[in-house]
Amino acid sequence: MTTTKKSNKEFSVTVNLIIFLTLICLVGITRLLIVHISDKNTFENVSIIAEINYDSNMDLDKTLSKVENTMEKHYDIDIYYGDMIQEIATIVQANVLQDKITTLSIMQNLNNEFQKYPEGLIKEIQDKGYKVSVYIVDSFNNGNVALANRTSNGYFNIFLSDASDFAKAFHHELYHILEYYIKLEYDIELAYINWDKYNPSDFKYEQDVTKLTYNNVYGLDSQRELCFVSLYSKFSESEDRAEVFSSMMVSNENYKKNYKASNILNKMNNITQVLDDVFASIKSNMYWERYKNI
Repeated sequence: MTTTKKSNKEFSVTVNLIIFLTLICLVGITRLLIVHISDKNTFENVSIIAEINYDSNMDLDKTLSKVENTMEKHYDIDIYYGDMIQEIATIVQANVLQDKITTLSIMQNLNNEFQKYPEGLIKEIQDKGYKVSVYIVDSFNNGNVALANRTSNGYFNIFLSDASDFAKAFHHELYHILEYYIKLEYDIELAYINWDKYNPSDFKYEQDVTKLTYNNVYGLDSQRELCFVSLYSKFSESEDRAEVFSSMMVSNENYKKNYKASNILNKMNNITQVLDDVFASIKSNMYWERYKNI
């Protein structure tokens, strides 16, 4: 008998129900936990605030392990948290998150955001010999909220903290992972050969953040043509694309009229086309295609 793999949306419901039903059965100290359950027919999330009772770390450990293992199998990633990441957290100047309820909440948020991507996307990267891992941390000593890096032996890593703008940070860093792969397996300069055309003619990226100006930045400059979704987009070409992509993933529908006929939209369409060309798992009606040719 054959079985069919659940869609990301159906899987998201399953994972969140595992978290909800497991914790609701435990007894002890009362905590509030927001559980997101996705409607299978939309990309919107319905939030349920539930009183969660628990009294032992062992119960939480089992819940975390179950959710971790289930998500790892479905999304083709490895998830690390708690004391197991002490050494690497020190290397990236991050603090280990010890609070297990917060860790579980971050896993829920991670699950809800991962469902916006097509099944098999990360597997394509893994099948070429690269390893994609997510590390859950408490905070960064340098003020960062998230980080992506890659090692010489093919490890692509995302570090995520408990930040208020978690979704934007996650999609920003995941785009870096996608671009690491594109750089190693394809000609990224050819893929983005027109990128500079979407910037002002005299513009150069600037890695001294004190020299960045508001010119041509959405929401900060009402006089000039819109070319950048944020001030940080001006830091480097790769950061520009990561900022554009994260905006595509988290901005609401009202932003469409603001981006229309701008170079920001040209950048969005460029990214969409490159991802379509590179990844076989990407089909039509992807979440980020809300901005396609508006």
